[in-house]
Amino acid sequence: MENKAIDRKTIEQWVDPNHRHNVFDHWAVERFQYVYKLNNAPHFDLRRYWQQSWTHRVLYLATVCARQGILPKEISKYSDVVTMQWALKNCHASENTVRLVVRDGFDRGDFIRVTREGISSKTVCFIASDELIASTSTKCEPL
Repeated sequence: MENKAIDRKTIEQWVDPNHRHNVFDHWAVERFQYVYKLNNAPHFDLRRYWQQSWTHRVLYLATVCARQGILPKEISKYSDVVTMQWALKNCHASENTVRLVVRDGFDRGDFIRVTREGISSKTVCFIASDELIASTSTKCEPL
């Protein structure tokens, strides 16, 4: 993925000083409200649990996308499963940390181990559970 600098024209499209409620302000406030609500959610809330670190977030969103069969081919060889090899390569944490987060996902029932044709049965493949999908589709209402 190419890193492009943001030019002034791009910023002006987002921020118009003549408008009190511009696109950037709207996005920033909505994002803040979402994070604030997650921060104040009970400790057992699924969305809160899966937002606690970058590794948790990557695995959470990858499994949700895999469950729907929409994991981008540019990111993963398979669009319908997450493999342990993929997780270890793409989560920028230690191998032990990644394995611990995946194991927690299995123990909590948030990840489901699956088999896929064309992948060795020794390879750990997993997707999001029904409960994780349901929590993802529940909108976090603004304050």
